[in-house]
Amino acid sequence: MDFTHRYARRALKYQIISFDVNDLKIVNDSMGHAAGDALLKDCAEILNSCFDDVGHIVRTGGDEFLVIITEGRKSFVTRGLKKMEKLEAEYNVMRKYHIKISYGSADSSEQENMTPDMVLRLADDRMYQMKKDKRFSNS
Repeated sequence: MDFTHRYARRALKYQIISFDVNDLKIVNDSMGHAAGDALLKDCAEILNSCFDDVGHIVRTGGDEFLVIITEGRKSFVTRGLKKMEKLEAEYNVMRKYHIKISYGSADSSEQENMTPDMVLRLADDRMYQMKKDKRFSNS
């Protein structure tokens, strides 16, 4: 998480959005790993389309991504998230699998003296809560 530590050292404010691709394992198991790879590529395309001009986008693990947005660009977050949901729906019309991306965000200035790890943990906690809420709302 070198980006956030650089921001913290310079006392710059930033926001982290943590993303998780829902149901990747189900797609891999039911449609094969090629479909799972295509799902991840589609999600990366969506995130790049929505956030590439406002922050750093990184894939942190199998089905998880982060966007780190610097101060002065946070007003674009709501717009980017709305665009992401719109693109998910558009992609879902054209794909065999269903794209569902959960997310959570946290701002370095939400609490005093937040470390990059604290900001990331808060964003992750919010993303997992959304993932849990989506799971129960789709049952």
